[in-house]
Amino acid sequence: MQVFVRKHISFIAWTLALAVTMAGFVAWAQHHSWQLIGISNYQLFPLFGILAFSLMWCHYMIGGIKAGFNIQDAKVDKRYFEVTAGIVLLALFIHPSLLIWQLFRDGFGLPPGSYTNHYVAPGLAWAVLLGSVSWLAFMSFELRRFYGNKKWWKYVLYANDVAIWLVYIHSLLLGADVAAPWLHQVWIFYGLALAAAFGATYYKKFAKSAP
Repeated sequence: MQVFVRKHISFIAWTLALAVTMAGFVAWAQHHSWQLIGISNYQLFPLFGILAFSLMWCHYMIGGIKAGFNIQDAKVDKRYFEVTAGIVLLALFIHPSLLIWQLFRDGFGLPPGSYTNHYVAPGLAWAVLLGSVSWLAFMSFELRRFYGNKKWWKYVLYANDVAIWLVYIHSLLLGADVAAPWLHQVWIFYGLALAAAFGATYYKKFAKSAP
């Protein structure tokens, strides 16, 4: 099995990315009965959040698979990360921007007031904050071109590891009304698989650093 996974790691990565992208799109489209012409920004913006999280989840899963099968040296097609990371970055910008713009156009002002007073229930304002904190952490990762070799860069990576869980909670709490109900069950699976990937990755990391 290890030899198979090592040999086909790029195929696994691309297949996983395509599968989660299609699952997210289909669930979102089903929620709108496939009537996708003339939809509002309120209806459109969740799709980009679903896509961003799903593809980031894939990145963590590939890391977990490589750690679990002890094939950290296996190379994934460079284009995979170029394409998926580019889509993630674009989706991360579009997801909040569409909501902020539409709330502003409708006369509700700017965040955080426009979120908490006119979009989510007061009791879920903290879930919106989780999304905002996660967004900042993910954006900081784009500075790797300049600071990736610094000793302190590992803390940015740790922040991103925390952020993926914060945005998972964010999406689990706020995403129930933006996609077909079955996606919630898929999201539960994503969380369990993500925990397994983290377990494999950090176990391997700590085992390697142990004296």
